[in-house]
Amino acid sequence: MKKNSKLLTKLTPTDYGMKKTMGRGLLMEDVFCKIARGEEKSYTVYSDDKVMVIMDIFPMSRGQTLVIPKKHFVYFYEMPDDLIYSFYKTVNMIGKAMMKAFNPKAIALIARGLRVPHYHLILIPVREGDINDKYFSVMDAYQGFPKVSLDVLQNRIEDFKSFALKGRLQVNEEDLINDMNKIKESLSNL
Repeated sequence: MKKNSKLLTKLTPTDYGMKKTMGRGLLMEDVFCKIARGEEKSYTVYSDDKVMVIMDIFPMSRGQTLVIPKKHFVYFYEMPDDLIYSFYKTVNMIGKAMMKAFNPKAIALIARGLRVPHYHLILIPVREGDINDKYFSVMDAYQGFPKVSLDVLQNRIEDFKSFALKGRLQVNEEDLINDMNKIKESLSNL
């Protein structure tokens, strides 16, 4: 990663567009709604009338994307069937493009919705030996798939911990644009 490009800074909950109401939780307004309306900057990989795909500006891995319905839904089970179909068809298409663009070990899917109350899937390229690979290694050991000793589990946890304590991945605008263009190029060749 080049150090001379402007580094992206961490957003606050207010920057995400989440506004507290008097004792009523969060309003149904967030940064993804604003991006869908063109009111906030994003690094858009793909967009149609129902779904958008943007680069994650706080990735766990280079090339990480967010697949987001343009209409606001907090939970996947709130979406109508036609949107579910379009949404997951887009996830499939973007996953194929990311495999082609980055040649990772796998593409992991995570649905969070904790920081931004707008349903989305995070598509994460998992590369051999990266933080994600180490995390899933811990999860495999914890679940017993395959069955390992507690010492092996402890070693994997320590390996993950030492890697994580090095600090989170920092990306800059140039990185995001390069990764976005790689995915777009791969999309055009599917």
